[in-house]
Amino acid sequence: MHDPFSASPGLIGRAAELGRLDRAVGDVTAGRFRTVSITGSPGIGKTRLLAELSRRAGERGFTVMSGRATEFEKCFPFAVYVEALTPWSPPEPDDAEARTALETLVSISRGDHEPEASTDRYRLYRGIRRLLEVAPGSIALILDDLHWADQPSLELTEYLLRKPPRGGLLVAVAYRPAPLPTGVVAALPQADDQAVFLDLRPLEEKDLAELFPGAGPHRRRLLHRASAGNPLYLHALADAGDSVLAGLTGGEYPVGGPRALQGLLLAELDVLPDDLRRVAQALAVAGDQASLDLVAWIAETGEEETADALDRLCAHGAVVPTDAFFTFRHPLLRAAVYRDAGMGWRTRAHERAAAYLDAHRGPVTLLAHHVQRSARQGDERAAAILHEAAAGLLDVAPATASRLLRTALRVLPAREDLTSRRMTMLMALARAVASEGELAESREILEAVLPGPEPTSLEAAAFASVLSRLMGDLDAAKHLLTRMLNRGADACPHTASILIELAALDSLRLDSDEAWRHARAALEQADELGHEALAATAHSLLALNAAQQARTGDAEVHVEQATRIADGVADAELRPHAALFAPLALVEAQLNLRDRAARHLAKGLELVGNQGLDPGFPFLRIVEVALLTREGKLSAAVAAAEEAAELAAFPNSHELTATVWAAALPALLWLDGPQAALTAADRLIGPALPRSAWWSELTRLNLATVNFHAGRVAACLAQLTAGPWFPQTAASAGIYRQALHAVSAARFNDLHSALLLSDLGLADAKGLGMDHQLGAAHHARAEVLLQYGELEEALPHASAAATYFADAGAAIDEGRARQLLATLHSRNSDPTAMRDELARAKARYAECSAAWLEKQLAKAELRMAASLTRQAEEPAGLSERERQIAALAGSGLTNREIAQRLYLSPKTVEAHLARVFAKLDVRSRVELTRRLAQDSSSEHSP
Repeated sequence: MHDPFSASPGLIGRAAELGRLDRAVGDVTAGRFRTVSITGSPGIGKTRLLAELSRRAGERGFTVMSGRATEFEKCFPFAVYVEALTPWSPPEPDDAEARTALETLVSISRGDHEPEASTDRYRLYRGIRRLLEVAPGSIALILDDLHWADQPSLELTEYLLRKPPRGGLLVAVAYRPAPLPTGVVAALPQADDQAVFLDLRPLEEKDLAELFPGAGPHRRRLLHRASAGNPLYLHALADAGDSVLAGLTGGEYPVGGPRALQGLLLAELDVLPDDLRRVAQALAVAGDQASLDLVAWIAETGEEETADALDRLCAHGAVVPTDAFFTFRHPLLRAAVYRDAGMGWRTRAHERAAAYLDAHRGPVTLLAHHVQRSARQGDERAAAILHEAAAGLLDVAPATASRLLRTALRVLPAREDLTSRRMTMLMALARAVASEGELAESREILEAVLPGPEPTSLEAAAFASVLSRLMGDLDAAKHLLTRMLNRGADACPHTASILIELAALDSLRLDSDEAWRHARAALEQADELGHEALAATAHSLLALNAAQQARTGDAEVHVEQATRIADGVADAELRPHAALFAPLALVEAQLNLRDRAARHLAKGLELVGNQGLDPGFPFLRIVEVALLTREGKLSAAVAAAEEAAELAAFPNSHELTATVWAAALPALLWLDGPQAALTAADRLIGPALPRSAWWSELTRLNLATVNFHAGRVAACLAQLTAGPWFPQTAASAGIYRQALHAVSAARFNDLHSALLLSDLGLADAKGLGMDHQLGAAHHARAEVLLQYGELEEALPHASAAATYFADAGAAIDEGRARQLLATLHSRNSDPTAMRDELARAKARYAECSAAWLEKQLAKAELRMAASLTRQAEEPAGLSERERQIAALAGSGLTNREIAQRLYLSPKTVEAHLARVFAKLDVRSRVELTRRLAQDSSSEHSP
């Protein structure tokens, strides 16, 4: 057949598109990131345009990596990337993450990716990103036919588009408008300078003059009408007679419809004898790239006959050899041949392929591909194969695992002796579905497992609790776990795990008594079973509970026990219990065991492996964000929140997303200011607060903090006074809430409430005895006293706050306490002390890159300097509070009357008057009255 494109020096009718592609290649050569999106109907020229882009990029020295999705390999995870990256032979990457990712892809391509060897998909995504970063020179990643891509490939593509590797990289994708790979489309950069969007239109009739220079106007018109300008149709119709073209033009076949395309694509095979057509159909069933022996087995012909048939198909141009494998010239051609074979024959052909691969120990993923399309009802062996393949794909390709498991459950015999296996498959399906973000459906699947035999039913109950947590329904989770325990299960690791989960739920619900009871029961069972990982988890929850209830001694005891046990347990045993490191790290940080807290937090995150459905993942990430913020590592805290929120999108949990961003609000505030933080809160948290009590309190407290610093004190107080607040939050929100409430009340001139709240907060903090909480309480007391002019009383509190924050390693908070001290010294006319504290505050803010705080400090420094100037000009250097008390004393009020009017203690009034007498050099109230009258007369004299 004549190929009109083979003689064409370039792409016909695509000059504008090629110009835009050249500019994108040039930008990438300069070290920038660019994307190309090519859309259009089948046969419109997407693949051809990508090939031209690859050629031009290659001529510019790019490393070109090309992968193409096919219609029949959706169950093969990362098939596009396996094709694109595994043939590439880069220098051995020094980066371990990149090397692991490449090895994983190679393993997947060989089909030997076993469950225990698998890595979680997010780490794989990040490793692929890193692999592209460490690759030398410019890279062109060309991904064709993404509308057919497997779900893991689509998710990885979306990830790379949202978080592109650094350096010169071009990502070009092509896909049909339907079915649209929506995630990839949404992730494409919208800025014109970053992305090239090409929606390919049909060729115009004038373009055919160049494409068919020997054809007359009438024939070109017939070709254009019959093909509707589609290059693939033109290709198929190039040798068709005018009568055929006229028939198509007259509507004999619906132009552009699937049947017309099928006929056009199969027309070139119609002349082939039946034996060649059968081999072609066997090749279509075998896969995108198939070996000779497999094709022969499926076609039920000898290998010599099959080899001869494949050679003839290659000579015909329908099939292309690649090393020892064969594939169709175009995936549409394979699709047409596959459909032409007939459903019944295809089912038996897949059955033969499965039998061959099973007998020859073929890759389990390829075997499962054929089993899924041929398994019969009651086929126990088929169900086992599908289950095995799904088990290896649960972490990296849950959508594929879900499809395999649904088929396995459908064909598994309905025998009583297989009940346990069915429950295990349903459990795996629930996990796969949840990883796809369908939490409610996963929870529904688990309902069928809960009444089943132990221990699977207990495992299902624990996982259902995790799902309920992610959906914010803690009461339902508690009810379910309590119901399972009431079934009277014997002590075993699963019942101990349920007790652990109940203790964690009660901690989130801020039910300290129940949390303590369940954690103690779990510890007793763990000790009885000799299960060290469970014992360490129970100790960590007991430590958290003790810290919440201000029992610091008990918290220290349980922290030491948890550390001693956990540090001696192997990772394999710890991995299912990685959640223990979240409360452990939190309490260690509060006890100023910061190095241990950082080590344990890192250990927990490593064990979890960035899996959003792991019970420990949410708490670990939230603790990480909070501790990074406390340490002043603001950019790292925001980056950790972004990564955690990105992972939260996989289980589709608003509860987790909102809480992560709520934990990050202080870091956003200190970095970019209150308006930026409020905007982020509106966009990322929204009106719906987390439903768990602890996370809800954290969110409300941080929102109140941002509102306070935005000058929206009324909104701050509204957050602080909206109930309910729980009393068992001394170690998390209680003391901080009281501190912020006290300062906010002082700003509203509610002196009585401000003093009372700051007193209560200070008493609670002293009872708890933890440095950071003590720093917060002293800081609030100093702020309240400053607001009412009690400078001498405020100074020791501000100094104590700075010391406690420094001991807690809280650089930002120490800087704010130093800034408060500078303000107090400026009011006390002590410029030397003021400048010393300003320098310390600047140093703390600078080391944390707290840009907004640095700007605020610069403004405050100007105000302090102006205040010192005014004080130098004021008579006798009296402070505002001193002048106020002096005036009241001069009017005849007693110390007690002055104290009642100003909401001060009589001793405070007495101390102020003593300073006034000394500054004005008077010895009695009579002299004070006379001196004030003289100063007033002088002030008003002309």
